[in-house]
Amino acid sequence: MKNYEVRSSFFETSDLPLAVTLSSLGFTLHHLDASNPSRVVFFFVPSEALQAAIDAFWNGSTAIEPKNFWNTQRELKARIRNEVQGRGGI
Repeated sequence: MKNYEVRSSFFETSDLPLAVTLSSLGFTLHHLDASNPSRVVFFFVPSEALQAAIDAFWNGSTAIEPKNFWNTQRELKARIRNEVQGRGGI
């Protein structure tokens, strides 16, 4: 399943587990687009290290402490809710 692409100066994905994994590994989420709440897009600055982390994710070779993953997921979901509420949704 390929739910991402690199456009202009950002790596984009709408895959929540991938976005959570990248954030958990220390990659900075530049911004997100929740203009369509059913398909939120996460934007990361591309780099070779980011691409290696993406490849490791899809190959199943990424190890993340479960509590870190869970906390990061909660933070991202809170950002999504804030973004949607800021647009008058929910």
